Amino acid sequence: MCITKIAVMTNAPEPGWYDDPQDIASSRYWDGVEWAEHTKPRDRPVVSAEPVGRAAAGWEGWRTLVAVAMGLALIGFIGWMVYSAQHAGDTTQSKIDCILEGRESDC
Repeated sequence: MCITKIAVMTNAPEPGWYDDPQDIASSRYWDGVEWAEHTKPRDRPVVSAEPVGRAAAGWEGWRTLVAVAMGLALIGFIGWMVYSAQHAGDTTQSKIDCILEGRESDC
C-alpha cells in the first residue's frame, strides 16, 4: 500500500522562489506544499528592517524627552499642591493676628 502526502491549504502561495525563512541572504524554492532543499543567493540585496541613523534615535529621543518633561511637571504639580496645602492658612492667619494685635501697618 502506498501512502501519498497531500497538503490542503486554501491560501498557499504559488510555487516559486521566496525569501528563505531560515537564512535572510538566501532564497528557497516553495513547491506549493513545502520548502524544497534547493536554495540560491537572493536576487535583491538584504535590507535591514531596523531604522538606522538619526531617524530611529530621533523618535526615541522625543519620546524620552516628553516622558521626562511630563514626569517633572507632575512632580512640580504635586510639590506645589503639598506646599499650598501646608501654607494655605499662614497668610490669612498672619493678617488676622496683625489686626487683632493692633499692628495693621505691619501687615
